[in-house]
Amino acid sequence: MAGLGAKLFTDGSVLNAAQVNGYLMDQSIMRFATTAARDAAFGGVGEPILAEGMTAYIDADNTIYTYDGSNWVTTSRIGGLSVLQVQYMDTATLITSSSTTFVASGLTLTVTPRSVSSRFLIYSVSSIAKTAGNVNNGVNLRLRRNTTVLSSQTAVLFTNTLLINIGTSPMVYLDSPNTISPVTYDIQFANFTAASMVEHNANGSASSILVVEVLA
Repeated sequence: MAGLGAKLFTDGSVLNAAQVNGYLMDQSIMRFATTAARDAAFGGVGEPILAEGMTAYIDADNTIYTYDGSNWVTTSRIGGLSVLQVQYMDTATLITSSSTTFVASGLTLTVTPRSVSSRFLIYSVSSIAKTAGNVNNGVNLRLRRNTTVLSSQTAVLFTNTLLINIGTSPMVYLDSPNTISPVTYDIQFANFTAASMVEHNANGSASSILVVEVLA
């Protein structure tokens, strides 16, 4: 039952079940330990049916959600956006490759979306290098969600016969996974020409990945 709005009760008024549900239950801020406990409380035999406007507080993430008729969404917004979570990791562990086959770079983050309507801003910076040699070479980079490739690019590292040629390559992507199941974002890299060895997390320089979940 959807909320019934407001009603002025006076001394001696008798509330029937529909009024208790419509004026009190549906329009109160309910409290649950987790989103799973909240979702399990509706739709079963003898349980209330979800209705637009219902609001619940979740202990696990200290967040207030409102049901918009299709999904539970957070109600706290700043500047039109709600930042639900921020995840970050970096690594300086050197990984090398002389193959054009993509391999793991060491940059990986697993994130559990707070809402099916969320969007994820992914920003990564790869520290890359080409070993000394007489050829131009480069590094192919790609961003994946689970096994799906979201974005790719090539960073060219020009000839340098005396020193390791080092550079950084950023990637930015806005993703809409449309799920509340955990998703894994990772960066892979490959040699551009297989002519010489390339490095990720090169020369002790850390690479990093940042994932920000937002709700518009």
